[in-house]
Amino acid sequence: MAQTTELGRVLQLQFNVGTTSKGEIKVKNHNFPHVNPNVADDDLLAVGNALADLFSMPLYQVARTDQVALSVDSSSTVSTSSSSSTNSSGQAAQSNAASGA
Repeated sequence: MAQTTELGRVLQLQFNVGTTSKGEIKVKNHNFPHVNPNVADDDLLAVGNALADLFSMPLYQVARTDQVALSVDSSSTVSTSSSSSTNSSGQAAQSNAASGA
């Protein structure tokens, strides 16, 4: 069975900075690392919204990224990243990515 080790958590503010030539939203990210993993999502969203008020750009969404190391035994490790976010209209989205280490 896989062993997991938490590596960290990052709060990410994503700001709308315009649109592309195809009409897609351009996003600029501001990352805030070293987030306490025990913080509730509602509290993290409130902090993200409060921080966003300090910026001149409109907030697109607040995202949380958890980094976890997965290993079968002590000799092999795969690093994964899981992210969940809530956009300014309150809709939730999730994405996962993995890479060999």
